[in-house]
Amino acid sequence: MNFESCEVNMSQWKREFPLSVRDALMKAEELINSASTSSRHQGIKQSELAMELITESVFCESDRRGVSKMLSKLQEAELMEVISDHMLYDARGSEASRNALFQALFPPTATSRIHFLVSLISLAISTRNTPVLKAASILLQQAGCSTPFSGKVARGLVEEFFILVNANCQVVIDLPKIAPLFTAIFLSALAYGYICIDGASWQHFPPDCFIEVITRWVREHQDLCHAPLKENCILIPGIRPPTPYLGLFVWSVMSCLNGRGEVYTELYNILCSIFRGGSLLVSEDLKPLVCHLSAASSRICSSDSNLKETSLVVAVDRFSRFLSMAVAEDTLYVDQDFWLSVSELYRISSNSFLSPLLEKHLPSS
Repeated sequence: MNFESCEVNMSQWKREFPLSVRDALMKAEELINSASTSSRHQGIKQSELAMELITESVFCESDRRGVSKMLSKLQEAELMEVISDHMLYDARGSEASRNALFQALFPPTATSRIHFLVSLISLAISTRNTPVLKAASILLQQAGCSTPFSGKVARGLVEEFFILVNANCQVVIDLPKIAPLFTAIFLSALAYGYICIDGASWQHFPPDCFIEVITRWVREHQDLCHAPLKENCILIPGIRPPTPYLGLFVWSVMSCLNGRGEVYTELYNILCSIFRGGSLLVSEDLKPLVCHLSAASSRICSSDSNLKETSLVVAVDRFSRFLSMAVAEDTLYVDQDFWLSVSELYRISSNSFLSPLLEKHLPSS
């Protein structure tokens, strides 16, 4: 560590934890703000210094000698309160600088901080701390909703917060109202956090009690799924933010193959009634779903499956209706290979919704 960084950190050590954390957060945000307006070399230097300050004086993950440390549970609770208060009351500069500090506190590479981040967001939901929730939504967007980092955060919130509190708790009911962007991005990341392909079956779904919460959110706040498109989000130019539509539709389809389709029926019907264009759906997102439905159809045809044929019919029907709506809304951006895979699904399942789509997009030669 250079002389300047030593000087900065020595000023933090003059006060005891957690007061020293307040000083460190102020200084880190100041450095991050300065880095954005400084020369390239100076900006890199200030950013590195801010990250060192966060590691040593905020999370106390190492001391001046580089020795690893761990906070006690009490210290973690105190740190959570300090960060929450800083975001709500003490942050300097604009909302953008506050969000930049939050991203510096929780970069996707710092996987050891995910559990703390989940607890911090849980506290923010409970206390209606909208600056923390807004910063968390930007963080998940920037990391990418389909990344393991965002998936772990979203899944952690379900398992460590939502299923432990009463579904009729007012803060849970009001979350889409007080933080629509966070709620939508959280749902977008949740699809990747739960559903994964394991051999021939999709094993992971959220608890049924939480699906009831999601269904109520979408029913009572019908613009929720489009919140990322409405909010002024910081993303790479030309890239549209993800919306929850795809993940929620995939759950509704694949749940039929796991004997849980009834739980998702109301959610699916609501999604169909409110679906609008804007959320881009591409081949890479949809091909795994088509291939899985085709594989399930083949198993039914070979009679080598415990899957009920009626469940498969419902699954393919839900997928086909969803595909028809996406085409009608000019939201589907797929290649010829995608339609070839859909034609294979049609050959096996003979679903009536697929026939006109294939006639239009895959004319026979």
